[in-house]
Amino acid sequence: MRYVLLLCTCFFILEAKSKIKNLYMQSKTEVYKEITYENYQNAVEVFEAILDKPALNVEKLVRELSFLGLEVLKLENGIFCIVDMNREGRGFYMINEKSKSGSMLSAPHRFHDLKTGSISYKLMLKGSFKAAAFNTVHRKIMDAAHTRVTIFNAFHLAFTRVYPQESLYQLHGFSNVKRFTTAGKEADIIISNGSKHTDERIQKVQKCLSKADKKVHLYGKDIFELGGTKNIQFKTLSQDAYKNFMHIELNQCTRKEVDSNQMLIQKIIGCLP
Repeated sequence: MRYVLLLCTCFFILEAKSKIKNLYMQSKTEVYKEITYENYQNAVEVFEAILDKPALNVEKLVRELSFLGLEVLKLENGIFCIVDMNREGRGFYMINEKSKSGSMLSAPHRFHDLKTGSISYKLMLKGSFKAAAFNTVHRKIMDAAHTRVTIFNAFHLAFTRVYPQESLYQLHGFSNVKRFTTAGKEADIIISNGSKHTDERIQKVQKCLSKADKKVHLYGKDIFELGGTKNIQFKTLSQDAYKNFMHIELNQCTRKEVDSNQMLIQKIIGCLP
């Protein structure tokens, strides 16, 4: 009997992961429809309620979500996915109600900074992150990291209001050959808090990631390129007094390695509390 229950549990977990993967893969679109500032403010309020208590508030907010062109799907193991019903470039979001951590992952350029979406997706499923946000249109159509009034930005603002003490990790990709400095040409990973000043939190992450045999540079100290200082999430959240944003740049080789190496994924999870 115990063996049968174990098989059933495994089946449900695999089925849930399959549904999530399909939703994630199918979320890409070539269309982007702008939203009004009123829609943006409404989205922040709706996301706050969902992030606070998904199981209690999702059904209550069906009408508001529908008005924003969104739908929440409750899957197994406390996972909720927020999808763009009309495929208008409004993003794809995951919330893990049972997560022990309160931190969030963000991938604003998943079709341009190749592998960053896949890496964030794997980190979300294998780690204990509370939420993840993914862009659904190419940055040439709408740059989610540099456009303020978007559903994508609203989700970030809502998250940091519900979890102001937790970290938000945003993944990007860069090319060493396009860098202007020796440090940029040599770096595997560049991390910053969005400002020109380092802090104890990112110094700890640098030390941890360096143990994975990577050249990890701190923006403002080791390198002065790719610090995310113009990033709209950083600017929006800073104006709202949030201080735990982390901008993480991975070079091409590192992205390929992380995406295919389960042990490295686990090491990174351990470095991003």
